Amino acid sequence: MLVNEQGTICGPELENSLPSTSRFRRLAQNNTLVDGPSLTGYYTSCPAMDREGTTVFRRDGKLLAVDADLASHELFAMGDDRNVMGRTLLLYDGRVSTARWAPD
Repeated sequence: MLVNEQGTICGPELENSLPSTSRFRRLAQNNTLVDGPSLTGYYTSCPAMDREGTTVFRRDGKLLAVDADLASHELFAMGDDRNVMGRTLLLYDGRVSTARWAPD
Protein backbone atom coordinates (compact mmCIF):
# COMPACT_ATOMS: atom_id res chain seq x y z
CA MET A 1 0.00 0.00 0.00
CA LEU A 2 1.00 3.60 -0.57
CA VAL A 3 0.25 6.82 1.29
CA ASN A 4 0.23 10.17 -0.53
CA GLU A 5 1.05 13.62 0.91
CA GLN A 6 -2.58 14.10 2.02
CA GLY A 7 -2.56 10.78 3.91
CA THR A 8 -4.70 8.86 1.42
CA ILE A 9 -3.96 5.13 1.40
CA CYS A 10 -4.26 3.18 -1.84
CA GLY A 11 -2.77 0.31 -3.81
CA PRO A 12 -3.34 -2.93 -5.68
CA GLU A 13 -5.01 -5.77 -3.79
CA LEU A 14 -3.12 -9.04 -3.58
CA GLU A 15 -4.74 -12.46 -3.30
CA ASN A 16 -3.58 -16.03 -3.69
CA SER A 17 -6.10 -17.30 -6.23
CA LEU A 18 -6.75 -17.39 -9.95
CA PRO A 19 -8.76 -16.10 -11.62
CA SER A 20 -8.05 -12.89 -9.80
CA THR A 21 -10.80 -10.70 -8.40
CA SER A 22 -8.28 -8.09 -7.23
CA ARG A 23 -8.82 -4.39 -7.75
CA PHE A 24 -6.88 -1.23 -7.19
CA ARG A 25 -8.50 0.34 -4.11
CA ARG A 26 -8.40 3.52 -2.07
CA LEU A 27 -9.26 3.80 1.63
CA ALA A 28 -11.74 6.64 2.13
CA GLN A 29 -11.76 8.90 5.20
CA ASN A 30 -14.79 7.04 6.58
CA ASN A 31 -12.77 3.78 6.46
CA THR A 32 -14.65 2.36 3.45
CA LEU A 33 -12.92 1.02 0.35
CA VAL A 34 -13.33 2.86 -2.95
CA ASP A 35 -13.18 0.52 -5.96
CA GLY A 36 -10.69 1.30 -8.67
CA PRO A 37 -10.00 -0.75 -11.79
CA SER A 38 -10.06 -4.54 -11.81
CA LEU A 39 -6.64 -6.19 -12.08
CA THR A 40 -5.94 -9.26 -14.18
CA GLY A 41 -3.20 -11.76 -13.49
CA TYR A 42 -1.47 -12.63 -10.28
CA TYR A 43 2.07 -11.39 -9.63
CA THR A 44 2.42 -7.68 -8.82
CA SER A 45 5.51 -5.53 -8.41
CA CYS A 46 5.89 -3.17 -5.48
CA PRO A 47 4.09 0.02 -6.59
CA ALA A 48 5.39 3.59 -6.68
CA MET A 49 3.38 6.84 -6.52
CA ASP A 50 4.21 10.24 -7.98
CA ARG A 51 3.30 13.65 -6.53
CA GLU A 52 0.11 13.85 -8.59
CA GLY A 53 -1.17 10.62 -7.02
CA THR A 54 -0.56 8.32 -9.99
CA THR A 55 0.50 4.83 -8.94
CA VAL A 56 2.68 2.75 -11.28
CA PHE A 57 3.26 -1.00 -10.97
CA ARG A 58 3.85 -4.11 -13.05
CA ARG A 59 1.21 -6.83 -13.18
CA ASP A 60 0.47 -9.68 -15.58
CA GLY A 61 3.24 -8.65 -18.02
CA LYS A 62 1.97 -5.06 -18.16
CA LEU A 63 3.22 -1.79 -16.76
CA LEU A 64 0.11 -0.09 -15.38
CA ALA A 65 -0.61 3.37 -14.04
CA VAL A 66 -3.68 4.23 -11.96
CA ASP A 67 -4.21 7.96 -11.66
CA ALA A 68 -5.65 9.94 -8.74
CA ASP A 69 -9.14 9.59 -10.27
CA LEU A 70 -8.71 5.77 -10.27
CA ALA A 71 -8.51 5.57 -14.06
CA SER A 72 -6.21 2.80 -15.30
CA HIS A 73 -3.67 3.32 -18.09
CA GLU A 74 -1.57 0.59 -19.72
CA LEU A 75 1.90 2.04 -20.28
CA PHE A 76 3.61 -1.02 -21.69
CA ALA A 77 2.78 -4.67 -22.36
CA MET A 78 5.06 -7.59 -23.02
CA GLY A 79 4.26 -11.24 -23.64
CA ASP A 80 5.73 -12.36 -20.33
CA ASP A 81 4.06 -15.36 -18.72
CA ARG A 82 6.84 -15.97 -16.20
CA ASN A 83 6.14 -15.65 -12.49
CA VAL A 84 7.94 -12.33 -12.16
CA MET A 85 7.80 -9.87 -9.29
CA GLY A 86 9.88 -6.83 -8.55
CA ARG A 87 10.03 -3.19 -7.59
CA THR A 88 8.90 -0.10 -9.48
CA LEU A 89 10.85 3.16 -9.27
CA LEU A 90 9.76 6.55 -10.58
CA LEU A 91 12.68 8.51 -11.95
CA TYR A 92 13.22 12.11 -13.00
CA ASP A 93 11.23 13.49 -15.95
CA GLY A 94 8.46 10.87 -15.90
CA ARG A 95 10.66 7.85 -16.46
CA VAL A 96 9.84 4.49 -14.88
CA SER A 97 12.26 1.71 -13.99
CA THR A 98 11.31 -1.78 -12.89
CA ALA A 99 13.60 -4.29 -11.24
CA ARG A 100 12.42 -7.85 -11.75
CA TRP A 101 13.16 -11.16 -10.15
CA ALA A 102 11.58 -14.60 -10.49
CA PRO A 103 10.63 -16.40 -7.27
CA ASP A 104 11.94 -19.96 -6.83
